[in-house]
Order: sequence, then C-alpha cells, then structure tokens
Amino acid sequence: MFQSLRINQPIYILSKGENPFLEIGSVAEVSRPRVGKWVQNNQYPYQNMPMPMVVDVTAQVNGEKRMLQGLPIDKNLYDGENNSTFVTEDKQLMINEIIAQKQQYDNIISNYEKSKNLSEIYSQMLDDLNPEESKRKATELKLASVEEALEEQRKMNAEILAQLQNMQAKLDEGTSYKTKKL
Repeated sequence: MFQSLRINQPIYILSKGENPFLEIGSVAEVSRPRVGKWVQNNQYPYQNMPMPMVVDVTAQVNGEKRMLQGLPIDKNLYDGENNSTFVTEDKQLMINEIIAQKQQYDNIISNYEKSKNLSEIYSQMLDDLNPEESKRKATELKLASVEEALEEQRKMNAEILAQLQNMQAKLDEGTSYKTKKL
C-alpha cells in the first residue's frame, strides 16, 4: 500500500499512450496522508462517506526527481486519470498490467485480421449479387493499369526525345566546327 512506502523502495511507473514506456525508480520521499479528490467525475460521495486519503510520492527515476501526486493510501496500484499512467510498488502487478496492455493490442490486431477477411467475404457476396458492379470494378482496374502503362510510355518517349535532341545538338556543333575550319 502506498501509505507504507519507504525511502529507497522500488516503484514502477508505466506511461501508456502512443509511445508507452516503463520507468523503474526508487522512493525518495513520501508525504503525510492528505484528503484527496474523487477519482471519477461521476463518483459522488454518499452521506457520511469518508473522503479518499492520498499521499504524494517523490521518486528518483533515471537520476531525476519525479513527483507522483494523489496516490491512494489504501491501495498498492494507481491507474492515473484518463488511464494514462500506471504506478505500483509491486513488480508482479506491473508485469500483470503490461501483459494486460499487450493482450489488448494483440486482440486489436487479431480483430483487424478477422475484419479484413470478413470485408473481403462481403465484397465477394456483393459481386455475386450484382455482377454488373463487379464487371464495372474490373473494367476500372484494367483502365487504371492501362493509364499507368501509358504514363510510363510517355515518360520513356520524353526521355528518348531529349536524348535525340542532345545527340542532334552535338552533331550540329561538330558540323559547324568542320565547316568553319574549311
């Protein structure tokens, strides 16, 4: 529990998001417990419900002091506001969180593959039901490939024309040189 953190005890900080990274530090200082705020906006206190108590922890991470504010005294993990930072004193809890994050993204990748396959199946069904549309798509693909080949041919023709003009200019220079000498 965060209230029982001691100086030099390890602390694990996982920053989630676009570029997640793990920091391992050591506790440098723990504040006295204070009244915190409600964790969620939709969490309202009931009558006679005690306010949450929190501590602020200063951790030494990569040679720098880092302030971790509002860690609940009665828990040993903190999943920050907007689920952006995960803090714990327990290495196994951090391992479990990283495994859970990895599994979440593995599921997304797996669902992508399934969705891609389903999309292809539905496209085939549409083609089967509407052969005219299928023929139109095939014609568009052929037309696009012909246009691409034509554009390539135009570029090649332009290069050949430039080379011919260059050769003609050299030949013209050579003949004018010879005629001037005579």
